[in-house]
Amino acid sequence: MFNGIYNWLKSKLGYDAVASTHSRRMRPLSTLSEDKELRPDQRQYLLSQSRDLLRNFVLAGFVVRKHNQSVAKVAFEAICKPERDASPERRREIDDFNVALENKIKWWSKRHNCDIAQRHCLEEILCLAETHRIIDGDCGILKVKGGKLQLIEGDCIRNPISAEWSGNIPQYPDYEWVHGVKVGRTGRAFRYALNRRMPQGGFEFEREISAENLYLTGYFTRSDQVRGVSKLAPAITYFSHLYEGIDYALAKAKLSQLLGIFTTHGNDDAFTSKDGVALSEAEEVHRELMTKLGPGTAHVAGRTGDTLEMVAANTPSGEFQNFCTMVIRMVLSAVDIPYAFFDASVANFYGNKFAVSDYIESCRRKQTDLIEMLDEITDWLLREWVADGELELPRGYTVDDVRYEWIGATLPKWMLIDKVKEHLTAVACGFESPNTIAKSYGGNVWRNLEDMQEVFAYAKELGLNLAIDQNNGFTQIGA
Repeated sequence: MFNGIYNWLKSKLGYDAVASTHSRRMRPLSTLSEDKELRPDQRQYLLSQSRDLLRNFVLAGFVVRKHNQSVAKVAFEAICKPERDASPERRREIDDFNVALENKIKWWSKRHNCDIAQRHCLEEILCLAETHRIIDGDCGILKVKGGKLQLIEGDCIRNPISAEWSGNIPQYPDYEWVHGVKVGRTGRAFRYALNRRMPQGGFEFEREISAENLYLTGYFTRSDQVRGVSKLAPAITYFSHLYEGIDYALAKAKLSQLLGIFTTHGNDDAFTSKDGVALSEAEEVHRELMTKLGPGTAHVAGRTGDTLEMVAANTPSGEFQNFCTMVIRMVLSAVDIPYAFFDASVANFYGNKFAVSDYIESCRRKQTDLIEMLDEITDWLLREWVADGELELPRGYTVDDVRYEWIGATLPKWMLIDKVKEHLTAVACGFESPNTIAKSYGGNVWRNLEDMQEVFAYAKELGLNLAIDQNNGFTQIGA
């Protein structure tokens, strides 16, 4: 008796998650790494499932497009600053270099200058890379001589099995191949095995690439993970069930809209006979009904005594629609997209404001790897341009002295107008700087002031008097 009570109390003091019960499925114990959990064949199957949904399911396309709208959007800004005691000439030199660097990046961002295939501009390359990250799990960006970039899809990075068999690639005890990445004992990537996609399907080993020339960007959940895994992986099953369920609901809805007519014949053999006479009678009845009633009519010829029940008109049911809403919320949460983005009627104005602000913060976290990749690419470009004489550094500058910034996801401009009084108070109290606030909305205070200076100067030439009312925030124009 005492032992039974002791064991019962002991069980209540432990973790319920590890308790074995018949009410829930127990997961098998696993100490494998994430790369071992997802074998190469399973990785390819997961990629195929995700890509098929992207091709055919409109909701999957919406999720990817909405995700890319903020995550794959960046802007470049050169932020080199002169010394505190710099002369006006020195300040102009630094400012001119900032403009020259931004113009150079803008020129390079065109498809003929940044894409090795001359097919995509930089913005589109980033959008495709993020699509591969969210669908495939990761994506490689290969730096090609001449300042070009080449996208390497995730499934093209795989172990060079054929090359290993032929003895072309030696294997060392301190290294191992993990899904196409040669890593050392510390997990650092040293080389990548690139494979060519064959026209008839499958892959063929092409070459090895040093890790210095390829940047692998992806989504990781564990510290020892070598290859990324799609953030949509937990939602793939729900996507598939929802896709099939909607198809079934549409088929049921079509049936409910049909005008059902059930006819019987006194001679049961008349409609079942294979002879021309009996079969022509059924066809004649069907032809007459279709002619009089038109399309949208379902005619069923039955035997004497047969009955037919038509599908009810209340399809799809309210329960099914509520269930679809719940599943959609789940699949959107896989990439942190608020449901209000899919259905704006579920939240009021202030609820949508909070959803937008919270979503932008999650996007900035996802952009960390992309921005670091762009920093590495920009540093590589600067060294090439300076070495080739295409870009002249300011006096006393080296490439390491150049300062720039890739700005990620920003808040929409309509939120700036709504929070203008809050921002003014924050600036007046010293909590924020005007430039920090401007950057959070994708702006630049220095450029704005320069533009305003040009506008006021031109207005003065025209004989107009522009005055800004700082109390009300309005601009008054007078002759």
